[in-house]
Amino acid sequence: MSVKKWEFRSGRVSWCYVFDAPGSTREKRKQIRVTGFEPKGAAQAAEANRRIEEQEKYELAQMQPVPEVLPTTLAMLLEEFLQERATKKLAPKTTERYLRHKIWLGGRDSNPDTQIQSLQSYR
Repeated sequence: MSVKKWEFRSGRVSWCYVFDAPGSTREKRKQIRVTGFEPKGAAQAAEANRRIEEQEKYELAQMQPVPEVLPTTLAMLLEEFLQERATKKLAPKTTERYLRHKIWLGGRDSNPDTQIQSLQSYR
């Protein structure tokens, strides 16, 4: 806990806390600083609460959303790829060819026994 005493020129004393935000590095340092606490204990309690809040925010930002329905066939996986990346990053002709493959794979890969294994390792 880094609670510090802050003394104004008028003689009034205030307490503040300063800590590095979760995920900050030496190159990109982000500090959280709040001043204006009268007793030292109030500053310590506020810092503890704020650290927990900031850590939760950071962890939520780091989590990637899991899709509702995971693709079980190659055709479904290709459809997901086309929706997420192909239209943004691939040439139109390449996307058109992938769409033709998707149609072809729809009939061949629809057997429920052939499911994609360890899908999470590809994400």
